[in-house]
Amino acid sequence: QGVTWPEMIVCNAMVLFCASLTVLLPALLLTGLFLVFYLTAAERLPTLLRYGLLVAGYGIYLFIISLLTIWVSTLSKTAKTALLRLIGCWLLFVLVLPKISQVIGQVVYPSPSKVAFDRAVEEDLLEQGDSHNPDDPYFMGLKDSVLAVHGVTSTKELPFNYSGFIMREGEKLSTATFRKHESRLLTRYEQQHDVVRWTAFVNPYVAIKYASMALSGTDYRTYRSFKDQAEAFRYNLAQTMNELQMEFIGNNVTSSADKNAVLDSHHWHDFPDFQQQPVALSGTLRAEGLSLLALFLWAVGLTALAIFLRRPTSVL
Repeated sequence: QGVTWPEMIVCNAMVLFCASLTVLLPALLLTGLFLVFYLTAAERLPTLLRYGLLVAGYGIYLFIISLLTIWVSTLSKTAKTALLRLIGCWLLFVLVLPKISQVIGQVVYPSPSKVAFDRAVEEDLLEQGDSHNPDDPYFMGLKDSVLAVHGVTSTKELPFNYSGFIMREGEKLSTATFRKHESRLLTRYEQQHDVVRWTAFVNPYVAIKYASMALSGTDYRTYRSFKDQAEAFRYNLAQTMNELQMEFIGNNVTSSADKNAVLDSHHWHDFPDFQQQPVALSGTLRAEGLSLLALFLWAVGLTALAIFLRRPTSVL
């Protein structure tokens, strides 16, 4: 009937692609309605941009799967053979390759167990000093230097609350130590993720998975950004409380039940609420450039196969 080989492959893939959209479009339309009606004016534009890229990404992914399905079907002599091969592709892309790459990442970039991590942090803290131990050498030396600087012989003579000062210094040391170890651990986790991310060039499922998570704000980098912001807020709050104790609580107060140990509530009302700053879209695109490139190459490569490759001689 005059139908060329590329026309037959591409048109069959487009039919399958349109059929797959009947599953995807209802979810996308429902999500779009929520975004339009429940976002504030400031949130709407960046979120809709992410949503548009997410729709485009899933459209490309479905087109890749449609072309791949037609190719497997074309190279199979029977429908049963085609079905078995497609099931094998699904198992390979969704279960086998991701699991193998995760194991390789953990072998190449091993991470410590929770017990080992906690022990390393505790050992560093013990070397630096324990602010809760009055006989700790580091904090005993700090106490002597503070008394010498202010020309007094007792902490009760200091112009600030010494307990608040010790807690501020202890918080500073313990936070710096924990952040140092945590940064190494999280960097190791990122390296493990990068090993899996590179498999996007042989596995389109990994490509759309990482791109989708990044655009939706559920990826590892977004989690780390939120965690870092929350930790900075916690540290600022703790140090603010310690400084308030230094400034407004006298050294003669020995119990929290003492009325002089109570601060006015306006100090807490003045402290700002936690406000998460979202990851910029430009940063997301840079971070997931590998996944987006892999999707593009998969689409271009399979389309080129359909257009330029001859019809297999085994298919009659």
